[in-house]
Amino acid sequence: MGVNGLLLDLNVLMKESKDIGLFYTENIRNVYGVYIDKIVVGELDGTIQEMLYRKLGEQGLSQADIDARMELFINEMAYAYYNVAGHDKMLLAEGAREVLDGLGGSPDFVMGIATPVVEKVAQNMMERAGIDTRIFRFAEYGAFGRDANALLAAAATEARRLGADAGSEGVFVSGSPYMISCAGIAEIRTVAVTGRSEERFVGTEADAVIKTLKDLRKGLADVFR
Repeated sequence: MGVNGLLLDLNVLMKESKDIGLFYTENIRNVYGVYIDKIVVGELDGTIQEMLYRKLGEQGLSQADIDARMELFINEMAYAYYNVAGHDKMLLAEGAREVLDGLGGSPDFVMGIATPVVEKVAQNMMERAGIDTRIFRFAEYGAFGRDANALLAAAATEARRLGADAGSEGVFVSGSPYMISCAGIAEIRTVAVTGRSEERFVGTEADAVIKTLKDLRKGLADVFR
């Protein structure tokens, strides 16, 4: 095995508080006029940002109005993390500390972030989780209008620029079935972290499947077997 890019989705590294989840739901309702609990699985074709973008388009809004609402949403989410959550500690997911400490300096991987979470929110999440962002060699964040394929392709390209083998598209580690599927289409190797929700990944073709990050080394071994 040569040097590969290790692309980590934030959703596998930490746990979010219930208060932020409630604020997120209310903010979607206020800005988009969409009740998140009424969204059916079939509508989740893409990231939550992409789906909400389509919802605004269905309301007959002009592009300027859509962009303005999206900007409001990003600013409101930044408010949520800085003022609702403040700087209270966020819990790291099981095995996350071992991954960050153990693989961050591994000669086998160039480790970075590849997540659909917008940068303002992601930075605050990592700060509250006590993650030193200097451990990551690169970071690609989500943005409204930027689809998952573009995000992952940019992350893989940056990993190669920083030392991953030229022929390697990297390994993407995520707890999102949709993001895992996008990485597969982009020919990026994948490790799905299912937690207690293995049923969500039925039909998702990941190269390796693990329950928690405690098993990531085994998952990576399965990827390169």
